[in-house]
Amino acid sequence: MRNISVAIERISDMNIQIASSAQEQSHVAEDISSNAVKIKDLSVEVSGLAESSSAAMEKQRSSTNAQKQLLDRFIV
Repeated sequence: MRNISVAIERISDMNIQIASSAQEQSHVAEDISSNAVKIKDLSVEVSGLAESSSAAMEKQRSSTNAQKQLLDRFIV
């Protein structure tokens, strides 16, 4: 009878450890998911900033070309 009681206690302890481990894994999975969403959001933001930067550079290039054309009129 004592052996059965000890076995039941061991099984109970193992179940507690398994539940605790599963809870920890769940928290880690939630953290990973949250970080993945943050990375996606930042990637979208960086992409938008890159597009804005590209548009600004294109505008600057056009301005530079226009200025060069005006200056070329004065070169003899």
